[in-house]
Formats: sequence, C-alpha cells, structure tokens
Amino acid sequence: MPKNLNLADFTGPPCAWDGFRDPHYEKILALSDEEFKLLYLLRMEEYRDKDGWWKEEPAPKPIWKASSIPECSKCHKVIAGPAELRRYAGRSLHGPCFRKVYGKERNDEPDEWKRRYWDRVAELPDVLER
Repeated sequence: MPKNLNLADFTGPPCAWDGFRDPHYEKILALSDEEFKLLYLLRMEEYRDKDGWWKEEPAPKPIWKASSIPECSKCHKVIAGPAELRRYAGRSLHGPCFRKVYGKERNDEPDEWKRRYWDRVAELPDVLER
C-alpha cells in the first residue's frame, strides 16, 4: 500500500492561468508503480475539486469551461470520473484513447523526463483504484 502522498510535494506552485501545478517529473518518476498510480489519481481528482467536474452543482467557471462532466476529446463519450480521466496536452481522454493519441505523438516530445512520465501514464490501468 502506498504511503500517503501530498500532491504539493511533487508539483510546483499553482499556475496563474488555471491554478494547476506543473509536475516535478524527476521526483514523480522515482515513485513506485503504486505510488505513481495514486499520485496520478490525485492529480485527476484535482480537476474534480478545482473545476467542479462530476458534481451535481458545478462550481462557477469561466465560459471556456463548458461542461461539468467532461467528454473524451477522441471518442466523445462521457468520462465517468477522475479514475477514468487522462489529461494530455489540454485534452481530456479515456485511458485507451490516451494511449492511441500519445502513441502517435510520443516522438514529438523533446523532453526525455516528460516522455518517460507519459510512458508511465500509458501503462496505467484504464480505471485507477486506490
């Protein structure tokens, strides 16, 4: 069972644009597989908490955030919750759709740390569990 992870220990300060934090890839890649999975789930839960996704009463949001329940940008089916969400290059995707999109775009990523991070995300199960 992974230890309790604090998302702030693996990310930088919140971005002024959207409030989300950039990951510290080296620290994240040093985690065990179970810890990595849990940390990624925590990051996806941040979308629920900050944007009001999957809540009955969505949080007030800018006009560019159209829905409180995201759809996959590839297959256009509803993403049921943070456990199914993969965020990549500004897109919301299901696990299988993420693997297809990332598989085509992987070699375009010049940063080795980011590529290794996304390779690990691609290995995660379709539905993340604690």
